[in-house]
Amino acid sequence: MTAAEYRVVVVAHDPERDRTSAQLLAARHPRAAIRCLDTGTLRLEAGAGVAWSTTGSEPLEADALIVRRFSPLASAQAQFELLELLERQGTLVVNSTRALSLSESKLQTTAALAQAGIPVPPTLVTHDVDDARAAVSEFGRAVLKPLYGELGEGVERVEEDVDPELLAERLEAHGVLYVQQYLPNDGTDVRAFVVGNRVVAAMRRVAAPGEWRSNIHQGGVGQPVELPPATEQLAVRAAEALGLDYSGVDLIEGPAGPVVVECNGTPGWLELKSATGCDIAAAIVEHVVDRLDRR
Repeated sequence: MTAAEYRVVVVAHDPERDRTSAQLLAARHPRAAIRCLDTGTLRLEAGAGVAWSTTGSEPLEADALIVRRFSPLASAQAQFELLELLERQGTLVVNSTRALSLSESKLQTTAALAQAGIPVPPTLVTHDVDDARAAVSEFGRAVLKPLYGELGEGVERVEEDVDPELLAERLEAHGVLYVQQYLPNDGTDVRAFVVGNRVVAAMRRVAAPGEWRSNIHQGGVGQPVELPPATEQLAVRAAEALGLDYSGVDLIEGPAGPVVVECNGTPGWLELKSATGCDIAAAIVEHVVDRLDRR
């Protein structure tokens, strides 16, 4: 495709309220026509082949999909499987369904990073309260996290003398115990935003007074930061280990150097853009067009 436009579709629900999706839809590229798709309206007809359309029988025409948010009004599993089918049929999906699946689960994320040689905090995933209690005692101080979730919600810090009843409650609530060593820090961490094979922007997140979590959603504030090349490469390697085209990679400075604690498959960037001035939506669209060109 030369002067003709690529058809780039942003998977989003209610982009008027989702400002990151709105920024992607507002991005301008001379070779990309960008529009929105609510996957809750996606239709598949199977018979003599497979036909794709949206509610109202408008044919689905897309060279690439940028995944942001599924519709809460329809089955998330069905929407995910529809994207998988589109991907198998040759539509570029960014981030890929496999990468999204890995990055959605903290268990999968931590294991994939560790297997790729990426430094992560010592972590235990177990169904046994005594096992978890022993790990917390060994770590000295630990963080309990639900396997699924974002924005720092459901994350809590516990001490080495943690009450086993608390662990039992978390096991019942989450179905499994994800126990990660707490890395002492000054209430800050780093969010490096990776697009393709580079960090396009980074900020240091500073926790709100009295709060140990530095997530922006928990009151943290972002400050622009220039990362050492080695830290940038670590963030890129982390995204690559999960197959993510774009990712918000969270790092904490550990005793032996930076450690990766999260890789987000559908990261927000409003605070990061405000702190750094980087047009992240434009960088993502540029990357998608580059991938389509390389195809």
